[in-house]
Amino acid sequence: MRRPVNIPGEFKALDKRDLQLWGISFILITTLALGFWLLHLSLPSEPASYERTILYGQGVLILLTLAYLIQKRSELIRVRLRLIQEKLQRKSLRDRFDTLGNTLAFTTRVGVQKGEERILQYTAEQTLASLRGDQCMIGIQEENQTGPLQHKAHIAKEGITGDALTDEAWEPTSRWILDHDASLLLTEKSTPPEARDLDTHGFRCEIIAAPIRLGGRVRGALVLTQEQESSDARRRFSKYDRRLVEIIANATSAAIENCRMAERLRRRRDQFRKSLKRLRLAQPGVILGERLKAMEELVDKVAHYIANPLTTISGYAQLLGTQDLDEDVKRCLATIGEEVERCTQALNDLKAFAHRPPSEPRSTDLNQLLNQALFLKAYRFSRLSLEVEFDPDPDLGMVVLDPVQVQQAFLNVLTDIEISLEGKKNQHLTVRTETDEKNVRTHFTVQQETKESGDGESPAMPMWVPFTPNAEGMEDTNLTRDIMHAVVRGHGGQTYLDLNSDTGTTTFTIDLPKIQKRVESEPKLAEPALSPPSPGENRHVLVVDDEERILNLCMRVLTKEGYLVQTTVSGQEAMDLLDNNDYDALLVDYHMPDVGGRAIAEHLTRHRPDLTTRLILTTGDDAALDFKALSKEAGARTLAKPFQIQEMLSAVQDAIRQPQVSKTACE
Repeated sequence: MRRPVNIPGEFKALDKRDLQLWGISFILITTLALGFWLLHLSLPSEPASYERTILYGQGVLILLTLAYLIQKRSELIRVRLRLIQEKLQRKSLRDRFDTLGNTLAFTTRVGVQKGEERILQYTAEQTLASLRGDQCMIGIQEENQTGPLQHKAHIAKEGITGDALTDEAWEPTSRWILDHDASLLLTEKSTPPEARDLDTHGFRCEIIAAPIRLGGRVRGALVLTQEQESSDARRRFSKYDRRLVEIIANATSAAIENCRMAERLRRRRDQFRKSLKRLRLAQPGVILGERLKAMEELVDKVAHYIANPLTTISGYAQLLGTQDLDEDVKRCLATIGEEVERCTQALNDLKAFAHRPPSEPRSTDLNQLLNQALFLKAYRFSRLSLEVEFDPDPDLGMVVLDPVQVQQAFLNVLTDIEISLEGKKNQHLTVRTETDEKNVRTHFTVQQETKESGDGESPAMPMWVPFTPNAEGMEDTNLTRDIMHAVVRGHGGQTYLDLNSDTGTTTFTIDLPKIQKRVESEPKLAEPALSPPSPGENRHVLVVDDEERILNLCMRVLTKEGYLVQTTVSGQEAMDLLDNNDYDALLVDYHMPDVGGRAIAEHLTRHRPDLTTRLILTTGDDAALDFKALSKEAGARTLAKPFQIQEMLSAVQDAIRQPQVSKTACE
């Protein structure tokens, strides 16, 4: 069954008028022809002139009627052709509007595609669908690539089996686009003047090509083809299509640049997040460093203000001990001395922790590191009612390690024990060290003291699982754990964990390799035996200190030994005395309100170099780096407060025994 033909209304009206014209024409011509024939039959063989005129007139009327009919038929044909042309134009405009709409929609949608490959694939699909070509190919260079373009996307129309765009056509076209930075339209009948240098031999298709610009440079090409055999039955490529391909190429360029920029921003965002994470992880360390720095200053002040009273108490207790007193008083004085010694040891531990030496491996007493770490945690453990037992290995000796890092690892473990056992009772901590030929082991054992139940069993779960994060302190726990493991791994060591649920015991072991076998302390050279302190024999000693009680103590002790003592509480006054007097020994406090020991040492170096060998510097913070540097530069003796009377007398006698450079030789 034949399908009905859908004829437009304009053509139906023309067909109706054409049919009416043919009917009228048939009737008129038939009537005139019949009248002409009848008139011709009715006339005699030799008609009169008027009869002949009538006959000729009727023939002319027939011819005029035919001419009129032919004119009307021509007008109908012209109207039909004009309608057909308008129909074709409307179809062409509709196609162009559809293509333009698709192109505008493409420019909007291509920007939301994710990934460079997806953008190129989408561009090829939409270009082929919008412009009704046969094949579309896109080549593009990577960000740091040079040379010929590589195929990134290739879409062919369904039913196209032959490769209309061969490598012979793609390579010269893409190379021309890279060299000229312009679009290109090649058809069978037209080749632009600028493309005459393009070798089109072997081309079997029409081509539209446009450059893809990235970063202001041509980095790719978009090529659309249409086979010449099929283009005869369809519309050919035009300049309008070329312009649309340029729009598509520009939109593709913007989408790829945005995609690459988004990728760069994504990488930078990831780097920023990693940096931010590292900063967040390092922030507690920075805060801890600032706190340690503040603690150093606090320890300096505490050591200075405590060492002076301790020096006075210890000195006067020793002076009283030299007198003839009953045994009860002597025992009281001995107790005072022991307590002063305890305070001195506590100050030394604080100073050793606050003034940490440079981080580098060296021969270290591991037992002493643990003892200092336990001392720093002693107060916190006492608040938790945690019993602490320290069992050092006496045969451990000296090992080579970084004391700063290893002590920090020990403190991290002790801090984790403190956090885990907070609010828990009946806990016992044992810290034990042991050694073999290759390794040094430190055991941290936490045990819960339990009472047996009625059935004889004593179930107990371990109360401490090392570095178990909680909801509030997860980052801090992870940081202390990572620092501890980093220190142990940096020393080539390992950690072990032993959980015993039967006894409720947790043992955490840090195993460090023994890089160097037991290092005995270097034997000191035998010093020449010194005679017992003898009377000063009129030796002049200058004592400079801002504490009146210490000045009185030193004057009392030195005067008793026969020295001529002069004291002052001002550093400036001491420099004036040094300019005008000679002294056999100088006992100078390093920390002074007006002029300290450093200024006095520099003054001696410039103005009295003959007395530099007689200088003794005293301080309550002998671990300070500036104090150590000054004593090394000036070659001065040091005396740490609180000091023993005998230590002060020995230092004064050693200074007096040093050869003195004469003023003349110095000048």
